[in-house]
Amino acid sequence: MTKTIKPKTKPQARTSTRTANQEYADAQLRRQIFLLHYSDGLFRRANAALAATERALAGAIHYNLRGSKGLRTPHQWAALNEALQDITADRVSAWNDVEKLLSLELLSLARQEVIAQDLMIHAVAPVIFSTQKDMPKEWAELILKQRPFQGATFQQWVKKLKEDDIRRITATITSQMLQGADLTQITNAVIGTAESLGINGATQSARNELERITRTAVMAVSNFARRDYIINNADVITGEKFVATLDSRTTVQCASLDGKLYKVGEGPIPPLHFCCRSVRVPYLGDELFGTRPADPTTEQSLVEEFVADNGVNTTAKTREDLPWGWKTKFDRFARERVRALAGPVPVTTSYQDWLRSQSAQFQDYVLGKTKAKLFRDGRLSLDKFIGANGGELTLKELARLERDAFKAAGLDPDKYLK
Repeated sequence: MTKTIKPKTKPQARTSTRTANQEYADAQLRRQIFLLHYSDGLFRRANAALAATERALAGAIHYNLRGSKGLRTPHQWAALNEALQDITADRVSAWNDVEKLLSLELLSLARQEVIAQDLMIHAVAPVIFSTQKDMPKEWAELILKQRPFQGATFQQWVKKLKEDDIRRITATITSQMLQGADLTQITNAVIGTAESLGINGATQSARNELERITRTAVMAVSNFARRDYIINNADVITGEKFVATLDSRTTVQCASLDGKLYKVGEGPIPPLHFCCRSVRVPYLGDELFGTRPADPTTEQSLVEEFVADNGVNTTAKTREDLPWGWKTKFDRFARERVRALAGPVPVTTSYQDWLRSQSAQFQDYVLGKTKAKLFRDGRLSLDKFIGANGGELTLKELARLERDAFKAAGLDPDKYLK
């Protein structure tokens, strides 16, 4: 489709000499930060629907299994199977509510993403031109039903989460009864103890998986919608640049792609893995600048700061070392602290350049000590750590392919080939 293009009659007032692409990139990255925050809030809302059922789940266990004499006869097994249906009924209903909530939010997100993309391009462009922003009927619904991310569509992922959760609950109850556990022990095995904030219960896995799928779905749907808008306007948007969020959780796969330019419709499209926060930023010309989140804080320093601030009596150096009950509090503290520490880094600085400017300790934390040494002293670029299939190479594979880099780093490649 050919766009009608003409100069703007009243040029936008600019407070600097920044180009349209500079402002376009900034707007895209601000949008990505918004989506990261939005996914946090959406997960909390979805998780609340599940958490609300846990008291009812405990009550159902005590009510339906009262007077149980074990699982020695076919009658007792039949009674248990009937009881399990009653026990999990509220949980199944809650999962249906979660699916409805996420579906409505993601459908709205897809439509809003197209609107946001259209507003951004018109806000920064130095000329007025028409864009194609109308999508086919049921376009958003088809994204959830037909477009897979990480091997399955959104609807398939939610169905799997529900089925796995119910299976874990019923398996835990059955196992506990076979072991002769009392009702309190069965309840604690299912929903966890109060002291651990539920972390040691069977339902914790569902919370973890729900968070992972919610965050990934938000990024997948927004990227699908953005991609459709860009393809529809490919005669105005001339390319895209891969931008990886800069912090210690960035995968080597995303880091190796950071800063690479692609033609519209070509190259890898995020999310490349679960909880991927990378984005492809479209541009109108050859120049692309802006800011993005960066955080050089390691887990150890966050834990030490958290312990000092909260007076926790522990020598913990990692999240896993924290006492029961403190891990969830640490997660909230870490998220808030990382956001507060996030500082602007020019987009012209690639992830590789940014990582080289960080301390050796931080490089070790991100890459692992041996790969970090290869990165520093062997001068291996990050793309060398990725194989042809897009996965991260093992040290054995690297030793076979990059013998000179191992030697330059003072490492014996033959040691890693054994």
